[in-house]
Amino acid sequence: MDRYPLYLDGAPAGFLTAAVCGMYDEYRAVCRPEGPALLRAWLEGERGELPLGVLAPEGDVFTVCRRLSRRGTRELGRLKCCRVRRLDEQPEKKPEKRADPPAAPAERRETLPPAPPGWERADRPERLTASAFFAHMLRPLSGVLTRREGGGRLIAAPYDPAEPFPLPSLFCFARIWDAGSGRYAVFAFDERGAPVMPEENGPGAPKT
Repeated sequence: MDRYPLYLDGAPAGFLTAAVCGMYDEYRAVCRPEGPALLRAWLEGERGELPLGVLAPEGDVFTVCRRLSRRGTRELGRLKCCRVRRLDEQPEKKPEKRADPPAAPAERRETLPPAPPGWERADRPERLTASAFFAHMLRPLSGVLTRREGGGRLIAAPYDPAEPFPLPSLFCFARIWDAGSGRYAVFAFDERGAPVMPEENGPGAPKT
């Protein structure tokens, strides 16, 4: 496992680790900002930058974990460090244009199959959490399912391998579940609203 410096606002604020996982490399950024913040991490190499994802609070630090193919990171050249920026701050290069902005919550009206037994549809998924950080990530999603589990909550977002991963900053917390009518990335939150690792949330897939 290799370790690199991490910078926020031009100053050291944590670290980045890179571990080999078959054909992929797993990157984990750990940042210690002063107070709450909405942050995005970027891998910085000799020849450019590559987005790693939005950091999520984990205890007294903010983290993001993601696996990237070596083919996709080859254009970076030799990895130098991790740069963390606030969400209203863009890298120096021109940002990529997005085809369509997320639909406003009131416009999210689409024909969806019935929710699996024990689950319910969340028309306003941002209301499932008291955290402004997680609400920001849930707001543009549609087709979200939810259910109570013990003292916490499960949130299932539609998953398609060909589409961007939902809640990318919680990639390491996700469990893929085939509900029959579709596939979902399931995230578990404890009674405090904090994400928990899969091994802390019972066996295999969620109960249906």
